Amino acid sequence: MRRFLLDSDGTADDALAIMMAARHPNVEIVAATAVAGCVRVWQAAENVLHALELGGAAGAAVYVGCEKPLVRPHVSFEVIYGRSGLGNHNYGRARQRPDAAHAIDAITSLAKHYRGELEIVCLGPLTNLAAALVRTPKLAEWPKQVTIYGGSAEGGNVTPAAEYNFHADPEAAEIVLDSGLPIVLVGWDQSRAAMVISDGDIHRIRASGTKECRFFMESTRPLADYCRRTLRLRGSDLGAVLATAIAIEPGVATDETRVRVDVEARGEVTRGSVVLDPVGLSRRAANVRLVRAADADRARAMLFDTLRIDGAASVAPPASPADEAASEGPPSDQGPSEGISTEESAPEAAAEGAALAPTGVSAPTSNAGAFEEA
Repeated sequence: MRRFLLDSDGTADDALAIMMAARHPNVEIVAATAVAGCVRVWQAAENVLHALELGGAAGAAVYVGCEKPLVRPHVSFEVIYGRSGLGNHNYGRARQRPDAAHAIDAITSLAKHYRGELEIVCLGPLTNLAAALVRTPKLAEWPKQVTIYGGSAEGGNVTPAAEYNFHADPEAAEIVLDSGLPIVLVGWDQSRAAMVISDGDIHRIRASGTKECRFFMESTRPLADYCRRTLRLRGSDLGAVLATAIAIEPGVATDETRVRVDVEARGEVTRGSVVLDPVGLSRRAANVRLVRAADADRARAMLFDTLRIDGAASVAPPASPADEAASEGPPSDQGPSEGISTEESAPEAAAEGAALAPTGVSAPTSNAGAFEEA
């Protein structure tokens, strides 16, 4: 049995990825950690808990992590995933509550306890893992593997140059990539190439009618809308699902290369972009195994298994583009013209954190406590 720790900002594709890992017979989710990203950290934690329940792994511990990037204010990006991160649907409180410990402590202690065994899958901004590395540099020696969804070698999904996770906290991405961790990097460019949901995919999902399929249709509506309107894709792209599929079944990655990858943290128009050094001009050692191609059919099969789609549905005719748009719902009420929405006021965020915190545990109010033992 392989042991996974999943780090997520609670978006719809992250939730599907968590369900995929939870359903796999050879994977044990020893913990999941929440980080601020497209939504605030306490909402991310709630979404992770909900995904674990849907995936049948409600007993896995969930830890709340950093509620802002390492050196920047948190800026949400609800335009992609809706108000809750799972579309604009309110799923309410999950039955399970987060653990009292901070995600940074959980990542460090679990990596040490399962030294050489723990596989970390990072699906959101890399703030939690970077903060853990700053406090405990030896952490880089402990995981078996770290699979990261982030960055893009060819264009971006929130700026012309950058993918969201690296754009949100480029300093964290810089720390993680320079840490010496055994990293497999799956960029948004590969998601765009291999994991965009097609008309036929939507027909299969809509026709199946399982609770997992209904969750898919509800939670991905704003994502599909953003991908069509802003990115000019034919449907939603599920990068977190692709990265998790590769973490679970490495053969899903059909082409990988060892290469030096750096992150631009200071550029005004290039913040969060990645720079590849395939011929070694920087004289710096390769730091990642970069996925350059993936088996789209195999990744889709894993997604459909997660959604409990009957194989007979695969013979159904593809839906028309109009049917696809209708099936994924009307355009979200947070269209791309709204751009990046800023985080709510501090009192409101603190109130929500207190409401969602486990009994007797205060919601973290900053990242500062994570470094007290540095």
